[in-house]
Amino acid sequence: MQDTQQLLDRAQGKVNELTALEQSKKAETDQLQNKNDALEEQLAICTQECEDLNMQKEEAQQEFETAKSDYREAQQELRQAKEQERTANTEYEKALQEEKNLQAQLDRLVSEEKLAQQDVSAAEARVESEGLLNIICTAIGLIPIPGLNGVGNLKQADYNAAHNALQQAKAKLESKSSALNDVRSKLDSAKTKSAKTATDYNQMKKEREEKECTLQVKDSALTQQKEKFETVKSKQREAVRKRVQTESNQKSVANKLQRAQTQLTTVSSDLERHRNDAINYNSQKLDLTTTITKEKTNIERHERTMNEHKTTMTENKVALNKINDQCLNQTNTVEALKLKME
Repeated sequence: MQDTQQLLDRAQGKVNELTALEQSKKAETDQLQNKNDALEEQLAICTQECEDLNMQKEEAQQEFETAKSDYREAQQELRQAKEQERTANTEYEKALQEEKNLQAQLDRLVSEEKLAQQDVSAAEARVESEGLLNIICTAIGLIPIPGLNGVGNLKQADYNAAHNALQQAKAKLESKSSALNDVRSKLDSAKTKSAKTATDYNQMKKEREEKECTLQVKDSALTQQKEKFETVKSKQREAVRKRVQTESNQKSVANKLQRAQTQLTTVSSDLERHRNDAINYNSQKLDLTTTITKEKTNIERHERTMNEHKTTMTENKVALNKINDQCLNQTNTVEALKLKME
């Protein structure tokens, strides 16, 4: 009985200890389960955020690449526009210089034509003068005066020289006029060309300015897209870092949860086993108690029976003694009677 009670007390103590430990492990498991559920939810959110940011990063990168391509294209167009402007400016300056040269030629030829015209006028005046003198001298030469025959011939020679000089002056004037007309025509063409090249140059200059504005817009767009790409890339990198950290934390908590669940299962199993032991020991105790009680009852009954037997025996002994006393008395009486009778 004492051994059974010790085993029962030991089992019950183990049950109490394991019950407290089981409650502690259940609380720990519940806490870890809640933490694991929260981390799994957070991990799902982080994963979705990473996917969204990855898509945004790809879109931003594509937009950035497009902006770079547009910027390079705008640069190329600006270089071409500048080259075309330089070419147009060169053509304009060349045409302007040619116009200036032709204008200078025209001014020079106008002066030369005026001089040639003056030469013609002078030559005409000389021819007219020499013609009159030639007529006079010819008339004088017809007069039969000795020594005057040669005067007519001399004046004829002067007249012929003056006439030749006039023809040369006219030829020179015609040449100058022809050259002047040619230069005027060239100057008109040069002015037309200058006006056209000036228009072309202004157009190229305007296009270059437009290309510069376009380049500034593309540069601003490129800077904006680059900043957007870098911002999204930074956010995506931070989101990946956060997801990796969350995943690591979740795995760590999941491992702790698994260990806690295993420990809880072990504790629950041990608790169940010790509870069964306690029940068995208690059952044994009850059986022993019942047996002892029954034995005590039997002993008490036997003791009562024995006591009853002892009482009966005492009573019987008293009765026997009484009977013996009565017999003795009777015997004595008989003996006395016998003596009397004798």
